[in-house]
Amino acid sequence: MKKAAESKNYISGLMALAVLGVFAVCVLAVLFAGTRSYSNLTAMDRQAYETRTCTGYIAAKVRQAAEGDNIAVENFDGSTALVIGETIDEEEYKTLIYCYDGWLMEYFADAEAVDMTADMEFGSRLFPAEKLELSLEGALLYAQVTMDGKPVPLTLAVRSGEEASYEK
Repeated sequence: MKKAAESKNYISGLMALAVLGVFAVCVLAVLFAGTRSYSNLTAMDRQAYETRTCTGYIAAKVRQAAEGDNIAVENFDGSTALVIGETIDEEEYKTLIYCYDGWLMEYFADAEAVDMTADMEFGSRLFPAEKLELSLEGALLYAQVTMDGKPVPLTLAVRSGEEASYEK
């Protein structure tokens, strides 16, 4: 009789341990699934942030240009570049925005020193981007930045140097 009671206690102890083990495995499975989901959401958020920031940067540069006459799309060493001219303390400067070696680049220099056939690596790296396609049609600038294999279009109205008017 005593042996049967000890055997029963031993079996109930094993059952409790088995239930605890199953619970631990379920907790770990949920934890790993949550970690994977969080990692995916973080990566998507990073990509969306970089895309918004990249297109916002291009839009801000175009909007900061004093006049639309200062904005051009030119060939820069076999690639298209957005060229923005500006005058600072009576000196002429150019800002070039282009893609090179997987990056959106910016090159700022004296207007006379800018060589459109020069080596493209002189610019500063801004954002990871595979390609920048640009076209200027009248007062509209069409830009398409390819980031992580996904094209992101951007259309901007280029100012002509005149202030906007509002009539009631």
